[in-house]
Amino acid sequence: MKHTAPTPSNARQPHRFGRPPLGRIAVLSVRRGRGAAAVLGAVAVAVALTACGGSDVSGAGGRESSPGDVLTAGQLSTALLSPAEMPHGYVLDSSPDQNATDTDFGTSECATELEKFAKTDDGDKNLAAEVKRTFNTGKDSLSSLEQSVSSSKDEDALNDGLDKLNSIIDDCGQLTFSAKGQPVTLKVSKLDVPEHGDDTLGISMKGQISAFPFEIALGINRLGHNVHMVSVAALGEADLPALRAAMDGGFAKLEKAHTVAKDAPVTSAAPAAAPSSTLRSGGPGAYSGTSEDGVAIQLALPAPSSAPLAGEVAAYLNRVGGAYADVTLVQVALTNNSSEEAYLGGVTVVGKDGTQIELQSLVELLNATDDSNPDAYSATGGDLNSKASDAQISNLKPRAKGSQLYALRGIKPADVVDVYVNAGGADVQLGLE
Repeated sequence: MKHTAPTPSNARQPHRFGRPPLGRIAVLSVRRGRGAAAVLGAVAVAVALTACGGSDVSGAGGRESSPGDVLTAGQLSTALLSPAEMPHGYVLDSSPDQNATDTDFGTSECATELEKFAKTDDGDKNLAAEVKRTFNTGKDSLSSLEQSVSSSKDEDALNDGLDKLNSIIDDCGQLTFSAKGQPVTLKVSKLDVPEHGDDTLGISMKGQISAFPFEIALGINRLGHNVHMVSVAALGEADLPALRAAMDGGFAKLEKAHTVAKDAPVTSAAPAAAPSSTLRSGGPGAYSGTSEDGVAIQLALPAPSSAPLAGEVAAYLNRVGGAYADVTLVQVALTNNSSEEAYLGGVTVVGKDGTQIELQSLVELLNATDDSNPDAYSATGGDLNSKASDAQISNLKPRAKGSQLYALRGIKPADVVDVYVNAGGADVQLGLE
């Protein structure tokens, strides 16, 4: 019998608004949070800048580099803001990315124009590099902010795309459509945002689903071949001061990005909480950290063979074979020293290239192996699944202690540079002991 990972009813379910691909218009689901957000099957519409067609104009050899030149992902990543540079209350959001899905915006003139705009495929071909970083307001996660920095090969096409989007927004007052079976009316208007670089565009999108209003705001600045975009989204009113502050701070960093070597590595997508952090991290070892609520966290990468079920699961995975033979088991142990209940919300690691991987719980991993090797699962996996399900932490009462196994796939332990554990509703960066 297969099991599903238990989730406590009041555990943090952080929402985030993912970034649709360039040149696309997408409806993005909002993860349900506490209180009012828990009944919000909300959606958000994000309109991203397109970059249509064009040829590679990376610059003439021997010419001194300028801020508007085509930049690499490593250079662009130096423009990403750190938590210490964000307005007070924002923390790094390391929850897994949400996949955008297309939607039907109706038959109005505005909707028709946006649909035509969204079907332009040349924007992705023109994209040279892109990096992004997402923040939220922590425990309740009712507001999020995403910063993205991209570089395109054809500056003229990029400029034309922004002009076209600007014109559409001028003529677009309202959209009415259905999202997840709920009617949504979205009012679209221009927004006053900081003017930087060669072009600037601000967009406000206000809507309501059921009884809950929401707002998304975007600010876009173009600097030659490069685009700096910040979006904020929230139940109620979007945090416009945070949007404007992030636009100012990120663009100032973008202006200096061309001075970094083109082969510079991509900055970690999950930086330390502050530039002065003394945490050591990277590679295999014993990690630890403590949340603001007093939840002590220990993580072993890889999990010791003495950890409950670790030896049995490792032997089973080797028997399943294929991609599962290279799975690394990770043990996470929590000790709750707070006066509140604490929940283990997930584990995220960041690789050398900035890739974020959300680790699978042991239950999720064992369920997946059934499709790969049903015979092995029938003989051993099902029993292990039952044991793992019974032992898995779903919540910790005050002063409680427990541990859980996770599976690392897609990144080798030696390539891990940052480790984050969500405990008690907050992401905690762990350091090597």
